[in-house]
Amino acid sequence: MNTSIHSCGKKANIFANFFCIVVLMFNFEYDDLSELPLGQLADRRDWLLSRVDKITQAMKVRVRDSHNEGMSVQRIAKECGVTRRTVYAWLEQ
Repeated sequence: MNTSIHSCGKKANIFANFFCIVVLMFNFEYDDLSELPLGQLADRRDWLLSRVDKITQAMKVRVRDSHNEGMSVQRIAKECGVTRRTVYAWLEQ
């Protein structure tokens, strides 16, 4: 399996790139998570949550940059897969 982000395409929008990263993060050695010991499940959950936070922070920067370059809030929201309210909140931060 190709685990390169490039397999998602260079011109993919922000949401598509985010989706590809999430899919790659969930590509575990175990297909059935119920086989994992509780401690390993907790560790994976912590790791995934930290990655989601980092990705969200990167998205916020890109949202601000895109808005400063003239992209509409509606288009940004559509590309990110979030509501316009979320985009406005990110722009206020």
